[in-house]
Amino acid sequence: MNDRVPAWEQILDHLDGECAGIELALEAGEPPSYDPWEPPTGAGPLPAYLRTRAEQVLARQQRAIAAVSRAASTAARHQQLNGRLRSGTSTAQASVYVDVRA
Repeated sequence: MNDRVPAWEQILDHLDGECAGIELALEAGEPPSYDPWEPPTGAGPLPAYLRTRAEQVLARQQRAIAAVSRAASTAARHQQLNGRLRSGTSTAQASVYVDVRA
């Protein structure tokens, strides 16, 4: 086994872990956090026997991207609706006090 195999296994483990973290955050109703993508350096080409795993990780990433996109769209719609409700029910008038002693 050459040096690039453990490197690719670690890369795929990291990417898979990022997806798991995103999925857990979304399930909990929390905004997901993840590291910005930086292509690996020095790992060389992906070994052929890891191709199936890499494709599985890619599919999981695509599902996570779609889930984040749906969550962002839902949040934007909720924010827009909340803004409409606030503008329709609240007015920016000064408070009015009545002197009941008079």
